[in-house]
Amino acid sequence: MYILGIAGSPRRLTDDGSVWRFGHDAAAVLLRDGELIAAIEEERLSRVKHSTDFPEMAIAACLEMAGITLDQVDRIVVNFAEETWSMLLRLTLSTLVQPTTAVLPAHMVFADSFRRAFGVDVSSKLEFSDHHEGHAWSAIVPSGFDEALVVVVDGMGDNGIATSVYDYAGGKLERVACSGESLGF
Repeated sequence: MYILGIAGSPRRLTDDGSVWRFGHDAAAVLLRDGELIAAIEEERLSRVKHSTDFPEMAIAACLEMAGITLDQVDRIVVNFAEETWSMLLRLTLSTLVQPTTAVLPAHMVFADSFRRAFGVDVSSKLEFSDHHEGHAWSAIVPSGFDEALVVVVDGMGDNGIATSVYDYAGGKLERVACSGESLGF
């Protein structure tokens, strides 16, 4: 099973040509049956430091390193919850255009980004993950520990959460505490 993980803004232009940009460090990672195959930040290819763009070049590079096409990817995971992305899209578009402008759900916007970049419909493969849970899994899986307390301290995660604490045991991760107080955002 191939899983593609992405970070970066959707590739969508407003009527006036403005690009929606959120976060920092757009990137892509490709796993095959849980094994890391490729990972690269968009800035390494675009030469735009801390790029926030849709990671089109990073995705293409990961696929090329694995020798596969996007059609062969089983799941595509976006690095924030769908509700968080939808809120960011609504807030940004209302400041760029009109507060009453309708905004498509994040799932449709990201699916459109893939269609524009690669000519492939990936809507049935798209999933969104809790941002801090993604950080926690990326720390615990390579650690080799069977049990652990995992602390994620971030500028911002989903639902305004900046710090999360997880209990990891028996292959399961459970959030046991969280706070919206950011240490530097």
